[in-house]
Amino acid sequence: DAANYVLMDSGHPMHTFDLSQIFGNEINVRYAKKGETFTTLDAEKRKLSDFHLLICDGEKPIALAGIMGGLNTQITERTTSVLIESAYFNPTIIRKGAKSLDLSTEASRRFERDTDIEGVIPAVDQLVQLILEVAGGIVSKGVVDEYPNQKKMKSILFSVEKCQNLLGIELSDKKVQKIFSSLNIEYTQKDGSIQCSIPTFRNDLDREVDLCEEIARVIGYDNIPATTQFSASYTSFVEDQYELDSLLRSQLCANGFHEHYSNSLQHENYTRHFSGGEAVQLKNPLSQDMQFVRNSILPGLLMAASYNEKRQEKSFNLFEIGAIHNQSTKSATGSNEKFHLGLLWYGDVTPHWRKYEERDAFRSKGEVAQILKSIGIGNIS
Repeated sequence: DAANYVLMDSGHPMHTFDLSQIFGNEINVRYAKKGETFTTLDAEKRKLSDFHLLICDGEKPIALAGIMGGLNTQITERTTSVLIESAYFNPTIIRKGAKSLDLSTEASRRFERDTDIEGVIPAVDQLVQLILEVAGGIVSKGVVDEYPNQKKMKSILFSVEKCQNLLGIELSDKKVQKIFSSLNIEYTQKDGSIQCSIPTFRNDLDREVDLCEEIARVIGYDNIPATTQFSASYTSFVEDQYELDSLLRSQLCANGFHEHYSNSLQHENYTRHFSGGEAVQLKNPLSQDMQFVRNSILPGLLMAASYNEKRQEKSFNLFEIGAIHNQSTKSATGSNEKFHLGLLWYGDVTPHWRKYEERDAFRSKGEVAQILKSIGIGNIS
């Protein structure tokens, strides 16, 4: 409970072990072996891959690093000696491990978004103090701190002139410096610009434009005046590559179609139903249901039809314009992107006071031909 309190208060995940269950008086950190199993605190036996990070004692794993502790070292009512762990992990490793197991925890959600590496020791001190106040006990002297690769503080060169051009407002150096001081950003003057040292707890600040956004946020977006004038070179205007898409949308909507937007990330099973080439698999998927980029526009339309059918919709037409991807050895990225138009007709023709012929393949063919002619494609065979 104390560790969870510190997590919510400081934002830094903590874990506590029953020291009596740790073998060998040592802690090791290693990657799991492919196929290795580990039982987490929720009593689930999980099969690991070689990219999962494990916290181990002298003979066994005791925690799935950055995600969840192990059942074999959990705190119980009999626990009298506690080992406290406070750590910093690579966000990519934690996110990849959590998503592959479909296991999202309070700890993993924070580690995968990056935590403050300088907050490791203060979090330990806060937790120890809280335990002493609530439960009592004796604290061992010293902290075992392994920090082999020092994380360098990020430095960004900031130009007040560029910031003024981006935000469209006048800014004095004094105003900018005051804002940086309020954000705990240290700065020095350098060749007419400002060299900024970013605090470790601001992992979201990487570029000069991020600092411009911080200044706009502090000033207040409502305090930045709107402008009704715009000046630019004619060369900045480019041909609209989506003009055909807009024209198709207008014509299809005029012919009784409703536009559908489906998720471009799909389960592996949906990539096998239609021949759109070998599907592209994500290295770091959000979940097992979103492991592959779609290789056909049709599964999304069919799922939409099923959804509407189950809600007693008797007749509707759907269309979708979107990108599909498939693997390609000729591409530098290993994948190929194409834009497809998908059409779907469902049910009978909508009842009308006029008499319409029954819907069949020939009627659908006629609608497609009419739509193509309306956008200038007349020679159809």
